[in-house]
Amino acid sequence: MTSLLNLGYVLVVFTFLAYIFISFILSAAWRQEPGTLPATTLATRHQYLILVPCVDEAAVIGTTVRALLALDFVGQIVVIDDGSQDATADIVQAIQNPRVRCLRRIAPNAQQGKGAALNFALDALRHQPTTLGPETVIGVVDADGQLTPNTFARLDRHFSDPQTAAVQLRVKMYPRFKNGLQASQDLEFFTVNNRAQLARNYWHTVGLSGNGQFFRLDAIVAALGPHPWGNALLDDYELTIKLMLHGLHISYEEHAYVSQQAVSSLKKFVRQRSRWVQGNLDCQRYLPRVLRSTTLSWRQKVGVTYFLSQPYLNLVADSLIVTITWLFWRQSWGQLTSLSAVGSFGGLLLVLAGASLLWGGTFTLDYLGDLRRHQEPPLAKRFWLSLPLWVSYVYLALFFSIVLAFARHLTHHTSWLKTSREEA
Repeated sequence: MTSLLNLGYVLVVFTFLAYIFISFILSAAWRQEPGTLPATTLATRHQYLILVPCVDEAAVIGTTVRALLALDFVGQIVVIDDGSQDATADIVQAIQNPRVRCLRRIAPNAQQGKGAALNFALDALRHQPTTLGPETVIGVVDADGQLTPNTFARLDRHFSDPQTAAVQLRVKMYPRFKNGLQASQDLEFFTVNNRAQLARNYWHTVGLSGNGQFFRLDAIVAALGPHPWGNALLDDYELTIKLMLHGLHISYEEHAYVSQQAVSSLKKFVRQRSRWVQGNLDCQRYLPRVLRSTTLSWRQKVGVTYFLSQPYLNLVADSLIVTITWLFWRQSWGQLTSLSAVGSFGGLLLVLAGASLLWGGTFTLDYLGDLRRHQEPPLAKRFWLSLPLWVSYVYLALFFSIVLAFARHLTHHTSWLKTSREEA
């Protein structure tokens, strides 16, 4: 029994490590240089319509809107107040600028999901012809999102390629970390996820994120209809799959990025990740269409299948770790009376801990190099020793996220487990 469990664990870990290794190789080959983008019609500046969906975002929305207004782009900012109970709408309306609008959803129609709020905004704006032109690019920025100054220049270059239907920006966390958990999230997004996205450029499976996604309005509506977003809790990846099934190309932008708040407590972290895992499970219904598709390549099918299988792989891996540890402890308990047996058991734990720390240390060094290359504020020295530990062992908290997500999914609880923001 233990041998079979060990074999299962090795297979799951091998799958994960193979994906990480391939991502590192492909991302190194596909890494963008700041000037390497299509150079056709660079003089064309697109019109941007930035949608900012909000529910009780009074702590951050004012800062976000003012930061967007400071950027050089042609277009408008549309804040969607989705039934907030705080002063979100009042703060937006107090910003006296013709480029800023506030659309309000009122109960019982409000808070039906992020996708529903975004579709509502498109419906409202579609009845105002002067708002949506033929070259309009829709952007989605979260209420805490901060774009780098070069964002729209980089986007104009991407959308100068007529084959590009959508672009996803790199994602980063605000560099003001209170603890190692927040720093580990920045490493995860800015470095690990960046490498994964660069590898997906090769596989043509770049995934949209909830923050920093941009797409051509006409192309998306022509393919998906007037309501492109679905009702999955992971609405961004649901949109990704729908675009891929229609043969629309998604590009990834490495040198312009959107920054957002990192959650500061394990409780918020578990809630946030459980929502993402449950959203992944919501997207499982697209898997048969993906596998039967004649539009997708085999590489795209493998990429989507791997992404959608992650909740199961993680659940199996974490369950095997718990089960194997319990069985080993039960079988060895009676032998732990001698000093040599205690030493053997301690040695095994050290080997396992060392193997995990190897990956944590590798990712930390890569992350520190990324911060240096992009001239970002250096990581505070007090996190240098703790960050590899957080990266190596945060999966222990993720286990609870996975269990919570499966429980909610199986009991048909589809409400949005929103994580509250902190003062910007």
